[in-house]
Amino acid sequence: MASNKITLASILFLTIFTYSNAKLGYLKEIELTVYYQDYSGDQNTTVIEIPGPSIRPLNFSSSGWVLHRVMMSVVFIDGEYKGSTIEIYGNDPRSGQREVPVVGGTGKFRLARGYATFETLYFDPVRSHAIIQSNMTILHY
Repeated sequence: MASNKITLASILFLTIFTYSNAKLGYLKEIELTVYYQDYSGDQNTTVIEIPGPSIRPLNFSSSGWVLHRVMMSVVFIDGEYKGSTIEIYGNDPRSGQREVPVVGGTGKFRLARGYATFETLYFDPVRSHAIIQSNMTILHY
């Protein structure tokens, strides 16, 4: 009786596994490098700061840090990945090279996962302008 249950469970697992591979295909890995130009001080602003809570001023001096979040959609408008997107969301410590998770995507990047590293190559505080390089490793079907 126990042998029949194990056999049935094995057949069920293999059926589900085979179906998911047939439906989605095999997992592919790609590496992309993207450059961003951030402007935050004039009419051509490409990034915005989201205001904090309005209930009371926050005192970060006791903890010694401020939390930054990256919420980004990389949208491909032409080429091989036209109409696809990559969704990036995570913590940004704002120092040196940062690593942020890739949490999803659409089109050719459906069910994407992976990571993106960000490195600031140039920063001009007077013009509020930065050039940031992002290297992404993405797994998708």
